[in-house]
This record gives sequence, structure tokens and C-alpha cells, in this order.
Amino acid sequence: MASKHIKRNTYYTFAFNLSDAESVYTVSLHLQLDPRNRRLLGSLSPGTCLFRQTQTSWNNAMLCKIDYVQPARNIGPIEYESQPYTPAVSLSESPHVLADLDAAIKEHNKTVKRQKPNHKLQLEQLSLQLLKLAALNPYAPVARLFERL
Repeated sequence: MASKHIKRNTYYTFAFNLSDAESVYTVSLHLQLDPRNRRLLGSLSPGTCLFRQTQTSWNNAMLCKIDYVQPARNIGPIEYESQPYTPAVSLSESPHVLADLDAAIKEHNKTVKRQKPNHKLQLEQLSLQLLKLAALNPYAPVARLFERL
């Protein structure tokens, strides 16, 4: 049995003859079949299946007949076309890439420093000054201490 995640993300579903109750129940839920049609899954002849395609205008299950095609035997060696690709270039062959990367990193670090808020430092300094005044004047209200700041 496939996981629920895999079943939810399949685009084409072919359900051939099923005999056990758990598979019939799972497939009928996945194909969104009417419960009265579950017996159909156990009576499908060879080459006949229920087919459902998602992400189309008609995503209901339908009866489908698949023609038997004999597999090709002894066709000889298979030659594949070569895939076009761009060969990799080492960094020693392109020093301008390293220079551009260093410049981008420096610019990023400057931007991060420039955007870093100094508000936290100001709050820490203010709180330390308030604590010093409170230590020197233990009986003064906090509102008067803030007036002195």
C-alpha cells in the first residue's frame, strides 16, 4: 500500500481487478466511487480497469479498456542521444566570479549593519542609568527618577 501523501499526489490512477477487501475499500475512497460500485473492482476482466485523472475538467473515475501489446524482444543494443550540457568552469578560470561574490558579501554585511537597530542599546543605557539613580535615591518614586533622566 502506498502512503496517503503519495496517493493524494498521483495524476493518473489505474485500478485493475482487486480481490481483498482492504484494497477495494482504499481504491474506492481514492477514486471517489459510490459505495454501491465497489463490487465492480472485483469483477474487472483482464485489460479492463477503472481510470481516474486528476487536475482536468473531468476528474471522475471511468471504465477503461487497455489493449494488450506484446513487449518488443531482441531489439538489439539501445543507443541513446547525448544530452547537451555546458561543462563546468572552475573558479580558477573565472576570477571575476570570486571578485563579484566578495563585493556582494561586503555589500550585504554593510546593509545588515546599517539596518541593525540601535534602539536596544539605547534602552539598555537608559535602564542602567535608571538603576543607578534608584540606587542613589532608594525612596524616590520612579516618576521623579525619570524626570531627572
